[in-house]
Amino acid sequence: MLPKQKTFLDELGTLLRKYNIDSVHSHEGYVKFKSNGSDLCFAMFYRRSNGDWVFQNVVSTQDYSPEDPPEVYSGDENFDD
Repeated sequence: MLPKQKTFLDELGTLLRKYNIDSVHSHEGYVKFKSNGSDLCFAMFYRRSNGDWVFQNVVSTQDYSPEDPPEVYSGDENFDD
């Protein structure tokens, strides 16, 4: 294993523990993060031709409720992604 690969895995392991991720595996074309009985999955992470980074096909088994109060945006954000 190359030193950069080892460093990457060490840092990834630290990040997974920080966010209480119980396991990570691939399943039916998705990378699946499991934590406290909930899943967060994505199919790909890549850089678009315009330089933006994006997670593609994000799926969660946990319901989401909008923030109260809602987050305030500056207007500079690009919501077309």
